[in-house]
Amino acid sequence: MHVAVDGSPLIEQPNSPSSLHLIEWLSALHSAGAQVTLLYPQGVLPPFPTEIGTLALARREGAWSRLRFEQRDLPRAAGELQADLLLVGEGRAPLASPCPIVTISSMGGGPEARGLAESLAFAAGKAGSRGASAMLYPSDLGYQSGRTGYPPFVARAFKEGAPEGPEPYFLCYGFDRRDIPLILSAWTWVDGSLGDTYPLTFLGAGPMLTMEIESMAAELAIEASVRTQPEVSFSNLPQLYGGAAAYLGTAFAADGQALRWALAAGAPVVGLKTPDFESVLGAAAYLVPPGESRMLGAACLTVLVQERVSDPLREKGRQRADKFTDEGVGTVLMELLKEVVKPGRG
Repeated sequence: MHVAVDGSPLIEQPNSPSSLHLIEWLSALHSAGAQVTLLYPQGVLPPFPTEIGTLALARREGAWSRLRFEQRDLPRAAGELQADLLLVGEGRAPLASPCPIVTISSMGGGPEARGLAESLAFAAGKAGSRGASAMLYPSDLGYQSGRTGYPPFVARAFKEGAPEGPEPYFLCYGFDRRDIPLILSAWTWVDGSLGDTYPLTFLGAGPMLTMEIESMAAELAIEASVRTQPEVSFSNLPQLYGGAAAYLGTAFAADGQALRWALAAGAPVVGLKTPDFESVLGAAAYLVPPGESRMLGAACLTVLVQERVSDPLREKGRQRADKFTDEGVGTVLMELLKEVVKPGRG
């Protein structure tokens, strides 16, 4: 089977959880024997498996570039390759394609829509997704009407641990810009007692967001215990997770994949008490109500100082992560995709 894949997220947001999860998908499909071709607007791709085929499409400039790429260039290229299907993030699907379209919810989203052109691209991508031959989502999120579940999987490297680093840290990855005030306000409860020992490390923030984080941390006088690491690759992500003393999640990044990585790495997780978080994490996390910065800060402090809390969370997390595997998952995913391209489907 020849699978064409929309690789534009790797150009637009190479440090995001969704983009790094896309690399997991590429590896899984290739391991199952699929011919995979990544289609992307011309640019510099981040590191990913070299055995994956690539095809750079003409990079268009201006406000209408995303609309043209998703609705015209992408399906045209898939057709010219005679691909069996086109795999895209949910919300980013073309309205028409010469081959069946399959969307993946955990690779949906994208840059915030600004202006008329991007709003039209967003609307067209949503409409195209509704007409896709199949919409896939991780099955640990529970039943979703009109979608097909696939087993959640995590690359084996996350379970292999990491060499001890120079200092422990509290990792935050896959956060939402709107949550930054909540996170930093919560961290004021940790800063005074353990900030020197366990700095809060924001992973994958771009230049503008890094400036916002640093400015807000300075206003709260906690800048000494706040770090930012803008660039991340899939090859070093397991080590970054493995070196964390704990993980803080406030946004449901990549349909919870950022949380699954933490469970697999054995990091105690602090998160928000919402149906999505509870569905993925179960009892393997310290969850607090959304918007409660004081409770969030207290939870962060607790998992750092009370082993009677953090140790059971680690164990429950590992048990839950035992269900996440990359062993044979590519074959399962391939069988799902083959169902889509059967005669009479799509």
